[in-house]
Amino acid sequence: MARHAEVEVYTVGWLCALPIELAAARMVLDEEYKWGPSTADSNIYTFGRIGDHGIAIACLPAGRYGTSSAAAVASPMMSTFPNLRSCLMVGIGGGVPSGEADIRLGDVVVSRPMNNCPGVVQYDMGKRLANGQLQRVGALAPPSSKLLQATAKLQTNQSTVLLSSHLSESPRRPKSEDVLFTATYKHVSGKTCSNCLMDRSIQRALRYSNKPYVHYGIIASGNLVVKDGMERERLKDDIEGIRCFEMEAAGLMNDFPCLVIRGICNYADTHKNKEWQSHAAGVAAAYAKELLAVVPPAMVMPPKIDLRTKLENDQTRCLEVLSFPEMNMREYDIDDETLDTCLWLPAHSTFKLWSTQQQKLLWIQGKPGAGKSTLMRFLLKREREKRDSDGHILLSFFFHGRAGNNSMRNSILGLYQSLLCQIFKQIPALCESFLNRFEHLLYDVKAAPYNWTRHEKELRNVLKELVLQVSRLNPIRMYIDALDESGKETAKDLVIFFKSLNQVTMQMKTLVKICFSSRYYPIVNPEDYLAIRVEDENNHDLTLHIDEKLLNKPPAFRLGPRILQKARGLFQWVVLVVQMIADMYQEGDYGHMEDRLEELPESLELLYETILNDLTTNDTRRSTRLIRWLSFALEPVSLEAMRWAIMIDGDCLYDSLADLESDASFAFTNEQLRKQLRSLSCGLVEIIEYECSEVVQFIHQSVRDYSVERGFERLGHEAGRGEHHFQLFRACIRYLKMQEISSIRLLLGWPSRLVFRYKDEQKSINVPGTWSTSLFPLSMDVYLWPMSTFFEYVAGNCMRHAQIAEAENVCLGRILDLLSWPPCGLLDVLALHENGPSFKWRCRGHRYIEDNNLPQCRTTLLHHASFFSLQTLVDAILTSELETADSEDSSGERAISWAARSSRPVAWTEQQYNEKDGNDCAIIDKARY
Repeated sequence: MARHAEVEVYTVGWLCALPIELAAARMVLDEEYKWGPSTADSNIYTFGRIGDHGIAIACLPAGRYGTSSAAAVASPMMSTFPNLRSCLMVGIGGGVPSGEADIRLGDVVVSRPMNNCPGVVQYDMGKRLANGQLQRVGALAPPSSKLLQATAKLQTNQSTVLLSSHLSESPRRPKSEDVLFTATYKHVSGKTCSNCLMDRSIQRALRYSNKPYVHYGIIASGNLVVKDGMERERLKDDIEGIRCFEMEAAGLMNDFPCLVIRGICNYADTHKNKEWQSHAAGVAAAYAKELLAVVPPAMVMPPKIDLRTKLENDQTRCLEVLSFPEMNMREYDIDDETLDTCLWLPAHSTFKLWSTQQQKLLWIQGKPGAGKSTLMRFLLKREREKRDSDGHILLSFFFHGRAGNNSMRNSILGLYQSLLCQIFKQIPALCESFLNRFEHLLYDVKAAPYNWTRHEKELRNVLKELVLQVSRLNPIRMYIDALDESGKETAKDLVIFFKSLNQVTMQMKTLVKICFSSRYYPIVNPEDYLAIRVEDENNHDLTLHIDEKLLNKPPAFRLGPRILQKARGLFQWVVLVVQMIADMYQEGDYGHMEDRLEELPESLELLYETILNDLTTNDTRRSTRLIRWLSFALEPVSLEAMRWAIMIDGDCLYDSLADLESDASFAFTNEQLRKQLRSLSCGLVEIIEYECSEVVQFIHQSVRDYSVERGFERLGHEAGRGEHHFQLFRACIRYLKMQEISSIRLLLGWPSRLVFRYKDEQKSINVPGTWSTSLFPLSMDVYLWPMSTFFEYVAGNCMRHAQIAEAENVCLGRILDLLSWPPCGLLDVLALHENGPSFKWRCRGHRYIEDNNLPQCRTTLLHHASFFSLQTLVDAILTSELETADSEDSSGERAISWAARSSRPVAWTEQQYNEKDGNDCAIIDKARY
């Protein structure tokens, strides 16, 4: 019998009074057990665990409130579960704001003994004295000392603000305003306070965060609902330190001494309503979960069964080695659909046929900008909502061409890894066979993702096997968005893979439904798929979007039918044009709106060209830099990195970053930078938030396609792909030459800590090597830390841009004029970064790199060019005689040794490769070990 079927496992009793409080409690459980121990008492329990705490949750019967009802539920719980050590009463309450406690809606109040009160007082029990003062009679027991110690520890850790990651599990904060009215002002009418006078509200200090505050003090409990501001204030005067009102805890404290946790949903006055109840219940439950995280599990808590532990460990291990940081980023940066749009797709006859009968691929087709990704995200959200009811397995992946040329988000390998992660999350039992299969690869991999580049075919086979295995028991639905953004050949390969899956599942009579979206690529035979053409179906969606944006702008609203007619089903075209018309309306330019609309081309590509025509001559150079970075960057460019990227190219006139800041166009603040980027791109870039960073990207893949094919021609910088990568290589080198960067000298030695100063702020980072502190007097500002994101990009991708440029037949010898000789400071910075773990991880996807298999410090440019297989640069250096082939690095290695280590050695002579070193070992043989 499973251990969670035994009553002895449960050491925490959790009581709540309302169904919404029970729902909030269930949401914060780490695991809810589908079944638990059979109990003989009258309560109905919910069982689960938080960490290593076994949790038994009971809720008061519907419609029964007050102290006696709470006692009737608590008493049998204490008898049924003999090992209860921590007891909690968690739910909602009415706040009591005061000068000592600035209590707001959505805050949390926790009972705590003070002023000779045990933490909970029954406000409707006592004697009213002649002077009107309430004299309480009787005494209630305090909660356990362990829980009080835990609250003290939590308060010390977090001050007064609840910084809980568990808040994401609770209902969202209501959009209605948090208003506290004067105690004497009564509610006017209706379910909300929309009719109440705001000038009767109390002005309170502005809070700079919506995170709930936690308040500790007395909780007043009783059988009467306090719903009057004057009564609230009277009781506040009677009971010192009161923080909130509720109706159950006083019935528990003697027989069920518990900690009371209340989320504030009203102010115990006539203005109370139910709008804040769900959120308040959620934050109270979130606090309870955090509290239990610092309460040591009771000794009677048995260890989890071995099988459960093994499943959890296997699942964690699989996710560690397969997941990658930006795996879900694209799905989350797609804008939500306009209200009531996209509903036509699940109602479409072809979709219904695919969904219920046909074992064919479903292809959502559309031109660039038709709105395919929004539709796919809508379908995915809809499937998630109904997944629990029909038990199917849901898999998805969103390709993202704007993520950078080397991003996992637009690679077939990223697709395989993501789909496998999703399978293992939903069915942990499959993890063991996967780990056994790849044990020889993963035995030395710790918490970092493994580089699967060499095992792409194996992952594809594993994915196919698992899909077939799972589909025997569970239907599978797979949604793949923007297949075209992976590249035409990759898209063809994937369609072949999906088709083979379909054929096998048809033979096995299992159910696997695959839906993908892309532009009109000739990648599938017509007999293999069902198709829905977005432009033929989305007129209603376009109309709703136009109406939403222009409804309150009468002169512009009448242009809606013409906008719809010219759009020809392209949602992106509508978004851009509607914004133009709205901007003209905002500026009062009513008379030219219709003319402007008629002038705009119907092609999305020509519309981008029209937009870029608005650029001024002064903006062209920085615009070119911006568009070049977003078109050819090898990984996403952060907002902070872009601050410097748009200011620096190979012909930059400034020698230091400090001088660069003196340029009138330098953006010091993020707000200034956002405005600059909008202006330099004419609104064709966006800034998205992901985790803790902000990333700059084009607003749509079609913008990137246009910029690569024709955008630079419009800006007067027509060039091939290789030349653009060469210009980015030059920009990286020019940045590394800046005084603050190139003056760094890396000496011999191993890990130490370097402290960087910037303005009045001091930061420190770990670096390999011992740094010369004499180079940085205390008065000097060092710029490396605040620009670490751009430094990371430059040092990690500089030589990759050079590789791509040379592969496109660009001669790299032109870079020599940009360098000062010898460029040892610049190369030491590269060596520092190339030997760091993050660089090695990123590089492993492109070449075979092991520890100590990169050029070390005190290398020459010839060493780097040789290792990265830059033949034209090697030839130029040797021809110019700026360096010699005999130059050695700090380890005594010559450039030819690093060339031999390269995956694509440069052309040295056979005689040179067969030369012997001091140990009588040929260079080419030494490089193999």
